[in-house]
Amino acid sequence: MDNFFFFIHVPKAAGITFRAILKRNFKHTHKAFAGHLGEGPISVKTLRNSLKQGSSMRAASSHRFTADLPYELENLHTVGISFLRDPVDRFISNYYYVKKLPIENRITTSPSLEDFVAYLEANPNVHSDQNLQSKTLKLPYETLAERLKQGQLHMFPVDRYDHSLMVLQKLYPNEFRDVSYKSRNVNKAKPDTTPEILRKRIEHLEVEDLKLYRLAKDHLDQSIEDHFQGNELEACLK
Repeated sequence: MDNFFFFIHVPKAAGITFRAILKRNFKHTHKAFAGHLGEGPISVKTLRNSLKQGSSMRAASSHRFTADLPYELENLHTVGISFLRDPVDRFISNYYYVKKLPIENRITTSPSLEDFVAYLEANPNVHSDQNLQSKTLKLPYETLAERLKQGQLHMFPVDRYDHSLMVLQKLYPNEFRDVSYKSRNVNKAKPDTTPEILRKRIEHLEVEDLKLYRLAKDHLDQSIEDHFQGNELEACLK
């Protein structure tokens, strides 16, 4: 049975870089779905019907995918892939990325990152970017954990990007033949450091994402333990 890969592209989590890897490995059988989170997720029914109609595609990527995917198809083995970033780092990076955009919203009109954090503390769970990674994946924590165990979903931590790519190459050697990359879409406007006290305040805002991020790290550790022996992984990374 052929694999079909859905890349669930979380904003500001190395997604542009991974899309380039998909394009190089899958070529014309990869499709990037246009659109952004504000348009809402693509339903599992729509994805299921699209694949049932038959297609040469073997991989797709979009900001509008969630972890609610058509896993039960008879002719394809559906695999979801997503990279999760340290929630505090992602929150900060997203703030400075949006700050540069020619739009008017709560972020662009906030005088500072600290002012934006204070707004969220006073108005919890009203902003779409809060716990965005959990919102993007959509499924409950317990369901995500089960999908990981079944090999239907892979959630990896961005801060161990190379290790994660080696796991994908090990699991799917026929599809991921070349996982080399050049970092893309790096936000150079972000300050090098954020005060620790402010990072702690952001942590309290990102509780759900922190829980998922720990799950992603555990999944990577377990995948390495299951599929690599001795110094095999270190040799692959050289």
